Amino acid sequence: MLSRIHRIVCALTCLMATLGIGGCGSGNGGGTKTIAVNISPVRAAVVALTQTVQFNATVAGDPTNSVTWSVDGVAGGNAAAGTISSGGLYTPPAGAGTHRVHATSTVDSTKSATATIAVTDLTGVVTYHNNLARDGTNTQEYALTTSSVKTASFGKVFSCTVDGAAYTQPLWVPGLSVSSVLRNAIFVATQHDSVYALDADVSPCSQLWHVNLLDAAHGGASGETPVPTGDVGSGFQDILPEIGVTGTPVIDLASGTLYVVSKSEGPAGSFHQRLHALDLITGDEKFAGPITIAASVPGTGDGSVSGILNFDPQNEHQRGALTLVNGTIYIAWAAHEDHDPYHGWVIGYDAATLAQVAVFNADPNGSRSGIWMSGRSSGRRRQRQSLFVHRQWHLRWKFRRPSEQRFWRHGDEGRNVVRPDAGRLVHALQSGLFGWTGRRSRFRRRSDFAGSAFGASTFVGRRRERRQALLAGP
Repeated sequence: MLSRIHRIVCALTCLMATLGIGGCGSGNGGGTKTIAVNISPVRAAVVALTQTVQFNATVAGDPTNSVTWSVDGVAGGNAAAGTISSGGLYTPPAGAGTHRVHATSTVDSTKSATATIAVTDLTGVVTYHNNLARDGTNTQEYALTTSSVKTASFGKVFSCTVDGAAYTQPLWVPGLSVSSVLRNAIFVATQHDSVYALDADVSPCSQLWHVNLLDAAHGGASGETPVPTGDVGSGFQDILPEIGVTGTPVIDLASGTLYVVSKSEGPAGSFHQRLHALDLITGDEKFAGPITIAASVPGTGDGSVSGILNFDPQNEHQRGALTLVNGTIYIAWAAHEDHDPYHGWVIGYDAATLAQVAVFNADPNGSRSGIWMSGRSSGRRRQRQSLFVHRQWHLRWKFRRPSEQRFWRHGDEGRNVVRPDAGRLVHALQSGLFGWTGRRSRFRRRSDFAGSAFGASTFVGRRRERRQALLAGP
């Protein structure tokens, strides 16, 4: 009887809808609900285990925004894909990969929205060009792909203001516990002798810490400043307006330490270069640092005194990135604008004590031989030995013509690859491939040369005229 009454009521209701008096439906004004689910963010990237992501869902047609969550089709996720709470908080798995998060309407299970989550297990970008091979690759990148890097989905997230020019490559460390909160951090050093730790994920910019490498807590003296450009070089002003930190720092994750070299002046005419070991969490000095960089070798070359050649903190330019190999920090120098006297130096320091353990001068009985590395760092062979390149420039004087008493300068220029070996620095390879003499040598001197070690056993040298030479070894 009730069923029959129900059919009659429905028939009358539909008749009224046909006449424009009412509607068939569920009593919400007569229309069928239209359900649509939206999810944000639609793309996210996290670090395995240490970083969570909050997803949010809105449901058009349902004021309660009620959804169920799943990861890769599994309700609530699992250990392999990551888990997600009823409130949309995603916790990544231990392994890397790309996963899909789904939000499904509880009112209409056919309606859902999907987001992509990229999980990386990259432990950090702690050295120049990502690794000791200096190839610049990130084989653990899952968020940036050929399909995701486009104008509609890729662009600037935030920017941070720093106090000077940044010639160094920013470095990145995930999962640092700062103020009891796990954060991914970016580290940047500037020509104003500052180092910054910045939150890598938030917008607007959030500064975790900033240190002045010239204050008393970091070894500086009153009145000490970055070196004004006019106090070094030959007046070409290749770096303006000051010189502080040029070489990219290096990070030791095991000890939580960032190593960086500062350059400063003060009082006027007194120059300093120091190796700092900074705590990643606080920026404080470690290992009783910093230490003043000083070295000497026997030699009669440019700038020597009584058969001893001393490291010159004014003329020596710390351009190449720092390298950490087998517990030793290697640092290389060349010059500011080829201003004489200068020499190529490589000095090694124990990463745990900052004690000096190795000193190499590329040409102690000559001049120049700068270790430029194009601003790069040394490469590493498979035996874990670092490779550096330096330019060698020997000068001798000759008569221009037998009848003339004027002299002109003639050079023999070569390129040497150098490797640290068992606590000392030795020449690994000297190649005639880079040797020129005569007038061409004079041109080569003007054009200059820069070299870079790229692989475990490969070295590329290039002239600034874009000619290259490749050296490969076992």
